[in-house]
Amino acid sequence: MPNSWNEILTARQGSVVVNDAATFSANMYAITSVSDATIIDALEQDGVNVLADYITDPAVAVPRGSIITPIDIKKPFTAVRLNAGAVCVTLGAADPV
Repeated sequence: MPNSWNEILTARQGSVVVNDAATFSANMYAITSVSDATIIDALEQDGVNVLADYITDPAVAVPRGSIITPIDIKKPFTAVRLNAGAVCVTLGAADPV
């Protein structure tokens, strides 16, 4: 787990661009939309889809530049699946890619 939000926002542990419809699984502390038409199908914390807690209308594209972070820093996102677009995810300390 990162020590601070600063470590998360500076991607101290690395980042990965996800741009396909396969589920990407890792401990993720920030998800940034990097395309104009990103539609997220699933956003999980420990196997539970929490998408509705973070996006009010999941059928509408998330604007480029939007940053989604966990409400609780101790509960990172563990999986993301896209319908369209691309995101850059900020990884936690012990995440193999």
